[in-house]
Amino acid sequence: MIEGEAVDFIGPDPADCGGLSETKWIAELAELHQVLIAPHFTFNGPIGLMASVYVSSTMPANFIALEFPLR
Repeated sequence: MIEGEAVDFIGPDPADCGGLSETKWIAELAELHQVLIAPHFTFNGPIGLMASVYVSSTMPANFIALEFPLR
């Protein structure tokens, strides 16, 4: 979807897309193709929250720092 320019922004979730390294790789690919990033987080406990905050802080072109939906 990124390489085909089918999206304007993406929202990877580290818990769903393969972990922190894969999320970082997706962010780098998105930056290469000038796609904005809005990282997504579903509550996976405090360790999952901090991991998502950490990986979001390393992303190059965040549109939103970290989406954290509350229910």
